[in-house]
Amino acid sequence: FSPPKNIASWHLAMWFGAFYIAFYIANTITNIPYDALGPEMSGDSSEREKMFAIQRLFLNVGLLVAAVGPVGLKSVLSEDCDCSYCYKNGIVDEDCRNGCVSHCDLEDSRQAYQLLAIILGSYYVLSILILSLTVTERAESRRNQNERPPFAANMISMTFNRPFMTLITPWIVDQVYQAIITAMIPFYIIYIIDPKGDCIDNSID
Repeated sequence: FSPPKNIASWHLAMWFGAFYIAFYIANTITNIPYDALGPEMSGDSSEREKMFAIQRLFLNVGLLVAAVGPVGLKSVLSEDCDCSYCYKNGIVDEDCRNGCVSHCDLEDSRQAYQLLAIILGSYYVLSILILSLTVTERAESRRNQNERPPFAANMISMTFNRPFMTLITPWIVDQVYQAIITAMIPFYIIYIIDPKGDCIDNSID
């Protein structure tokens, strides 16, 4: 949402690709152990249901904060837009003024997304660290760690798991579909929502 300013298109593509990959690597490193922690903490099904219900509650609250947060931060961080250069001899250049207002709105959005990313990212890293240091696995799980097969053997054994092999293909198709939709959103905005080119002009400026 907030790439560096005034960079070439291929630099922007590299920036997006690098952080896109880094995000999902970090997501895999943290969320897979986190999602697997529930069954490790208790063998009782009712306790697991309570834990997952609470976890889902906080997940939905976090999604709501992430969706509403940029709007609130934008209203707090927004400053008066200086479009005085669009006024010449008491006459307003409407195209200039509209472009100026759009540019200011874009900058306010950039700042709001940057600040929200810092806040939520710091909270997430801190909470994962606290969780890792304070919550431990059950004693039975720790005793069985030495009996686990090697990682490579586990990966190979998955190919013989028929339910897994049945589900992996639609999962891959679903992820590719979501990635395509995500990548098309900017083009949809530029060429469908704003075909006049205001967004292109603002991005270039």
